[in-house]
Amino acid sequence: SEAALADYPHFMAKEMAEQPVVLERMAARAADQARALAAEMAAARSVTLVGCGTAANAALTGRSLLARLAGLPVQV
Repeated sequence: SEAALADYPHFMAKEMAEQPVVLERMAARAADQARALAAEMAAARSVTLVGCGTAANAALTGRSLLARLAGLPVQV
């Protein structure tokens, strides 16, 4: 319904505007898990990301990010 859109022209614009708040909330809720994952990755020699469809596109983006930040070889 139009009321759900608030002042946004379409739902995609609304979702894009909401991303920073959602990411902050997710990061706060998963801080302990993120630290545990970082410790595991610090001991890893490489990382393999698997995805199909749009998840494969996310994995390609993740490959660049992980390779740069973690300094690990990453395969998709």
